[in-house]
Amino acid sequence: MAVSTLLCLGLSLCYWLRPDAFAAVTIFPVGCWFFLGLLLTAFGWNRTQGNRVRSVSAMWLLFLLIFADEPRSLLRALLPPVTKDVTRHLRVVSLNCSAGDLVAAEEVAKWRPDVVLLQESPSRADVERLARTLFGEKGGFLWGVDGSIIARGKLTPRPLPPSLRNYFVQAHLQLPQGQEVEVLSLRLMTPPFRIDLWSPDCWEAYRHNRHLQRSQMRAIKEQLDAVPRERAIIIGGDFNAPQGDAIFGALRPRLRDSFPHAGRGWGNTIINDFPALRIDQIWASEALQPRNMRACKTQNSDHRAVVADFLWSTG
Repeated sequence: MAVSTLLCLGLSLCYWLRPDAFAAVTIFPVGCWFFLGLLLTAFGWNRTQGNRVRSVSAMWLLFLLIFADEPRSLLRALLPPVTKDVTRHLRVVSLNCSAGDLVAAEEVAKWRPDVVLLQESPSRADVERLARTLFGEKGGFLWGVDGSIIARGKLTPRPLPPSLRNYFVQAHLQLPQGQEVEVLSLRLMTPPFRIDLWSPDCWEAYRHNRHLQRSQMRAIKEQLDAVPRERAIIIGGDFNAPQGDAIFGALRPRLRDSFPHAGRGWGNTIINDFPALRIDQIWASEALQPRNMRACKTQNSDHRAVVADFLWSTG
């Protein structure tokens, strides 16, 4: 019982502060620690400990509700979806194409997107063909080493130094209705995904990866700082970091993670058949209000696709 209580308090502090030194802890889904805590609490049960067991179990339930976004999105899925206003509606789909698989990329067509963000994208020729298939002459595309953008409307690439083009691409999009959006598609440094927490090397590997991702996010923030404040921004892709990670502080307060506001159902994206983490995300500025968002199972990728509907703010 004492171990369970201390573990809950310690983990709450880790997930609240997200220190780099404890990135090896916060890389795990909150639910994993929740079930471990309940298991430890169950081991401490006896007839004289009933009240204490209930109190510690309540602590773990509060931990889950505060730090996990799955309970809220599952509850929101029970509510009727928000009716979309076609004149103000913008659908964005983000998908990791699993080592450049064109068949995986082609799956985005069934969601009828306006903007597509690809990671581990197919070849330039394949991305161009997909853009023509989706939008014909009314579409544009921007191909990158890892990320690509396909959109309905006029897409103007932003020049980036080679060191940045390795993990994101950026473009200015003018939609057919006249609205302007700054769009970024990214894929950050892959974490080690180690579980040997008894090894100091494991902790150091996660700490080092967090530092690298922070550096990448600072470079992205510098690009966004040059975008006019009144312009809408969409940034999405494979962040290779779990929801709530410390690296996302670079995007706040100008942008916000759309899923906590409009996510419906099970929002985790990796791996496709057993999604435990929401590393694929879409962030947007206040000019775009998230209305419906979900993670959709794919057939040819190891990631689930993120499908998000936005409405243009009238303010």
